[in-house]
Amino acid sequence: ATQNRIGIVHCVCGKYQGLDFYIYPNEKLVFGRGYELADLVFEEEQIDTEHCWIQYNNATNSYFICNRSSKGIYINDQMIGTYNAIQEAALGTRIRLADTEQIFEIG
Repeated sequence: ATQNRIGIVHCVCGKYQGLDFYIYPNEKLVFGRGYELADLVFEEEQIDTEHCWIQYNNATNSYFICNRSSKGIYINDQMIGTYNAIQEAALGTRIRLADTEQIFEIG
């Protein structure tokens, strides 16, 4: 049943390499340096307190990524620098946090 689907984000490279993270419907997976704000916490100075988030829509089986950082994110090697820019992301999309080795893949 569609309502039971959950999103998956896989860490390809970096601190959480090899791990899968699950996104429940209408929940956000938050990446950043802030322990209070972020689900996945990083130490790099290029990574902001709340750097970006990924949301999963189980009705449409689609993912959305929001950049919350002045230093930006890379989506499939395309720099997204606009604050609060939200982009839909297909399965297999790769996300890199600023100019770091922290790389994640959707699905």
